[in-house]
Amino acid sequence: MGEVVTIKRVGRRARKPEVKDQLYIEESTTDSVGKFARGLILLLLIMWGFSFVWGYSNSVLVLNIVGLLLAILGFRFPGIGLLGIGLLCTLDPLTRNLLLSGGLWRWNTLNYWLIIVVLLNLRLVLRLNDPNTRWLEAFWIILALMLPLSVYINDGLQDLLNVGATLGILIYFVKASRDSRVYYWQGMVNGFAGVLGGLAFYLQLGNLPYINPNSWAAFPMTAIFSIALALPSAGAIKRGRPILLFLAAVNIIWIFLTGSRGSLLTAFVVVVYYMLVLRSISWTTLFLVVGSVAVFWASNLLWEREAYALNRIQRLFDPTYTLAERTSGRSDIAATGLKIFQERPLGIGTGSFRAGAILLNIQNGAARPAHSGWIKTLAENGIQGILIMAIMVGSFLINGWLSHEHQRFAVGFLVTVVLAVSFVSKEFQGKDLWYLVAGSIPLLNPQHINAYLQTPLPGRTRRMAHQGTRV
Repeated sequence: MGEVVTIKRVGRRARKPEVKDQLYIEESTTDSVGKFARGLILLLLIMWGFSFVWGYSNSVLVLNIVGLLLAILGFRFPGIGLLGIGLLCTLDPLTRNLLLSGGLWRWNTLNYWLIIVVLLNLRLVLRLNDPNTRWLEAFWIILALMLPLSVYINDGLQDLLNVGATLGILIYFVKASRDSRVYYWQGMVNGFAGVLGGLAFYLQLGNLPYINPNSWAAFPMTAIFSIALALPSAGAIKRGRPILLFLAAVNIIWIFLTGSRGSLLTAFVVVVYYMLVLRSISWTTLFLVVGSVAVFWASNLLWEREAYALNRIQRLFDPTYTLAERTSGRSDIAATGLKIFQERPLGIGTGSFRAGAILLNIQNGAARPAHSGWIKTLAENGIQGILIMAIMVGSFLINGWLSHEHQRFAVGFLVTVVLAVSFVSKEFQGKDLWYLVAGSIPLLNPQHINAYLQTPLPGRTRRMAHQGTRV
């Protein structure tokens, strides 16, 4: 995307760009977004500091309220709205574990908000003709079509909400693309949220309720995804990349300390992407040095967590344990999914995985979640579902490859490999993966959102930029 869009003034009107794959950008909100981002970072520092006084959960609650207010402001100020929705997606693992105790409504407050955003911007969704959005929609449609076959309708509705809400996040990204630095600022805010929130969490770990490490890992994971989206545009910002690399290194340490092996593998993919984007020995060296310092610091401060994480990793390769023990029972669940598919190759209905083993008397009829997006889709949506899902996942890499641009290829590589790896051990409920998907689509398809970006915002026609700007 590092192309220059030049608009020449002719009389009272501005001539539109002639190159179709360039973005039409308005920078009038750049300063305000930057100010809000700096204010949010300061608020994050204050709130995570106060968590030692009034409790970690209360800080999460306040930050959720702030994020929702900014997301509402996004109807008028898209860049600020993206900062808010990014903060909400980053906090989502903490919110679900600490603030919400179950029930369709209480678990899905953020999902419902994003669905409302989709309904209010349905015309924009229909105008997005890029292949990534269309395959995402096709995957959602196959889930919806097979919902009536479900034994557990609530589980199927949950999947529809999780996947469909991605379009709401995408709307924020598309509208905010008018601001050339919005990707950088969302990376900064979410990166600091992960670093400060992770530090406060580990220092208060003994006083907090138990949170599944695989679920909590999505908190710093969303942060490093946000930084990944920010890196391409950070090169033109003074000290932008060093700060982002520092934030990435610390957040990766937080992921390591969870001992979540699937998250660690995903984090490794993100590190490879960082190297692809940086394309510099000096930057790579800086990242490795910062990472080494962060590892040394964390190992001294949180040595008990480090020992736990290393033990989890070593156990995966220990031949004295059975395959089921090494994978925490995931191999048995995968075998169940394959048997369900063999019995019903067209699928048993969206959300029915837990009932599949009971209905077909597989693995002693144990009702367990799939713990894998691939296995879940294969069993519930059959051969047609897994085919569309595979195309949807691969479309990002194909799109990046066909662009013949290094940065777009790197983004496509990141999204496809992250989804392929993550869905081995994760389903669809987390916001981290869907935030990455939504944020990547404008970067991969600038030509497909020009029609929207070239439409002046209401009341701002005279304030349109008349000089070149770099995306």
